[in-house]
Amino acid sequence: MAGHGPTSTVPLPASEMACLSASDKGRLAVPRGLAAGTAVAGLHLAAIRHHSPACAAAVSAMIRAVRPSIVLIEGPVDFDFHLDALLDPETVPPVAIASLVDGIGGDEGGDETRVAGYYPFCAHSPEYVALMEGRAVGARLGFIDQPSGLRMVREACGADTAKPVTLQDETPFDAGDFVASLARRLACRDGHEVWDHLFESRLRDPDWAGFLADTASYCAALRAATPEDRISADGDAAREAHMAALIGQALDEVPTGGGPVVAVVGGFHAVAIMASLAGDGRIAAPETALPMGVSAKSYLVRYGFAELDALNGYGAGLAMPGWYHAIWEGRDRDADVAQDLMARFAERMRIEGRLLPVPAQVEALRIARSLAAMRGRHRVDPGPASGQETTPSVLRHDLLDGVRAALVKGEARLSEPWGERLAEFLRGDALGQVSHRAGLPPLVADARARAAAHRFTVDDGARRTRRLDLRRKPAHLAASRFAHAMALLDSGFARRTAGPDFTTGTRTDLLFEEWDYAWSPQVEARLIACATFGDRVPAACLGRLAQLRAEDETEGRGCDLEAGVARLAAGIMAGLGPQLATVSAWLADDLLEHPDFTAVARAMAALHAMETTLGPLKPPPYARLPFLCDAAYRRLVYLADDLEHTPEDAVPACLEALRLLLETLQADRDGVFDQEPLEGALMRVAQSRAPPRLLGGLLAVAVVWGLRSPAQLAEALNGRLAGAVLDLSERIALLVGILETVPGLLWQTDGVLAVVDRFLLALEEDDFVALLPHLRLAFAQLNPRETDRLAGMLAARHGLSAGAIEAGALTPNPAVIAVGRAVERRLTDSLVADGLDAWCRDEAQEVGSSEG
Repeated sequence: MAGHGPTSTVPLPASEMACLSASDKGRLAVPRGLAAGTAVAGLHLAAIRHHSPACAAAVSAMIRAVRPSIVLIEGPVDFDFHLDALLDPETVPPVAIASLVDGIGGDEGGDETRVAGYYPFCAHSPEYVALMEGRAVGARLGFIDQPSGLRMVREACGADTAKPVTLQDETPFDAGDFVASLARRLACRDGHEVWDHLFESRLRDPDWAGFLADTASYCAALRAATPEDRISADGDAAREAHMAALIGQALDEVPTGGGPVVAVVGGFHAVAIMASLAGDGRIAAPETALPMGVSAKSYLVRYGFAELDALNGYGAGLAMPGWYHAIWEGRDRDADVAQDLMARFAERMRIEGRLLPVPAQVEALRIARSLAAMRGRHRVDPGPASGQETTPSVLRHDLLDGVRAALVKGEARLSEPWGERLAEFLRGDALGQVSHRAGLPPLVADARARAAAHRFTVDDGARRTRRLDLRRKPAHLAASRFAHAMALLDSGFARRTAGPDFTTGTRTDLLFEEWDYAWSPQVEARLIACATFGDRVPAACLGRLAQLRAEDETEGRGCDLEAGVARLAAGIMAGLGPQLATVSAWLADDLLEHPDFTAVARAMAALHAMETTLGPLKPPPYARLPFLCDAAYRRLVYLADDLEHTPEDAVPACLEALRLLLETLQADRDGVFDQEPLEGALMRVAQSRAPPRLLGGLLAVAVVWGLRSPAQLAEALNGRLAGAVLDLSERIALLVGILETVPGLLWQTDGVLAVVDRFLLALEEDDFVALLPHLRLAFAQLNPRETDRLAGMLAARHGLSAGAIEAGALTPNPAVIAVGRAVERRLTDSLVADGLDAWCRDEAQEVGSSEG
């Protein structure tokens, strides 16, 4: 196809050129027609930013003004058949077209070679608005970018195929020297604020042609400041040639007397597309064939603002999309969006139990408006006389700064609770709806088919109970794994009410597992939401586990070993196979970096229990439990030398960790763990100035391992009890540590009980009474049988029996009774003297009636 005519170029505005280097300026050439809104006859090319409300408003005004015959959108051409469902009145954004590509980097059809890519739409996406307006004026609609399979093959090459691929890359808007220079000059924090300052403040600007000319110039500058090797590596040239070819075809297909062609494309590509169209050569036909062995399918699914948020690392969209949705909804009415949002934010905080007083709201808004005026934020509105007028415009960063200034008390930090709460509120939690015409994603069909195959009733919504014989029936075991997988996806399909847990070793004597389940529309809705994780249950489970890990990191719970072990256990119970290798790798990374001895010991104990289970849910080799146990053990050896610095409040947890560690190593019948390095580290701590309570636990472990003799333990205990420490509770700290770690040493080891007995006998009565509460807590570590055994041994040391001591303790002592009665008389006389004799009579009557 021949080019559609040459076009001259114009420079960027001086304000933007000032931010470019000399080499960038030499490369930059903006087509004159593009800067004016159109570059070739019959074409209006809109250079936009994805999900920008201001761009959406300009595109809407342009289409209504020029009434095109064809509207083309940057997006994979294989998405055309979703247009009817996307524009159906039942469809409510945010939604996305999900493309699932098989055969990348492996055998065709394998789960390990499947990549998911998403092309999202929200109500203020320029592409979505263009499609809606185009349909309203009767235009032919279509996508013009390369097929999704081609793009995803290129973008997934060498990347983690477990992560979704974005089909709307917005990285240039917040990266590069041009954006950084412009941000410094405009006193903005990042490229997102630069964009808002220059363009989103013009949401109500009636001059759509001027607005689109400015976005074209700005995006051309971004393009000029981007290294050519990066553009080549990203495959942009092939995509731009593809889009230019389809736009050229559309220009040739415009009927006589028909309206122009409107093309809505990412601003980064606009200059290159226009250069191709304005050239004299023939534009090559677009390449659409997928590589051999690669196949792609796409589905219209619900999407959420969380996934649209650019701050979540998806690379597509604007930060905090709830803010942009609010300004889009308020564009056609004279509304103060900042004030409306502040009122809604205060209501949300009230529901969550956090009061946001009205004076604080007023002050936050006052500061936000003052900041907007000082920063030169101005909103362009249609005016009755001059045609337009400007008013101060509060933008996202102004509102965030106003809330921080009004609500944050004390020293300001990068992370503030009120700022984080507002940011989460402005992100929004909207989830779209998809028309029934779109059909269901394959995950729903896969889950339903698996449920039927495992003999779960899915033909109605009735709630049922299912008993599964895990030990004797393989089919029941498979059904259990499916039910656990659905629970992992939080689908609401099934709830486990009883049964053994072979990953933790609890209630393993039970033969049956019981589930309460029902298939319902809510189950399907949740599965559709999980379609972003994959289109098969195992792949979706892995995506869900990845999401849980990401949430831990986002909420400051990174390296949470307990959560990591729980995720691995959930994957095992769900019957995941090769996918477990990924979960295991996450946990290994956390183990090798974790700083807490107690947490690592607990993780090691849990992992070893899972590894040695003999139940039907024995972990598969993909879980790599031996490797994880070894990694935890090596980390414990490394951390052990720092135990002497354990603070007092952390000693009880550390003693529990020592007990768990001892039990784990005693259960190591195969000698998997080389105990010598850990033993050496613990003995170094035992010879240090560690807290006495911790030292008692270490010495107890040393005796069990044969590193210390019982005589040495008794000697150390005797020295501590007979020491010069004035605080009696401190003198028994060593004994407390022994009892909390290996209490059996008290009666199993020669000499230890004798030392304790002599210490107690030597105490004065007042000292014994003062120490008694501490002794009670220390000996509370014993179970009733151990308590009876200890009582018998103590009685035998004094030539008595435990029964005789108990009987003697219960025999009334007349002298003690007389003293008690005398105290009661004095108390009663005192109460009568204070006028409380009526109260005494009431109490006596209540006691008498209760005894009666």
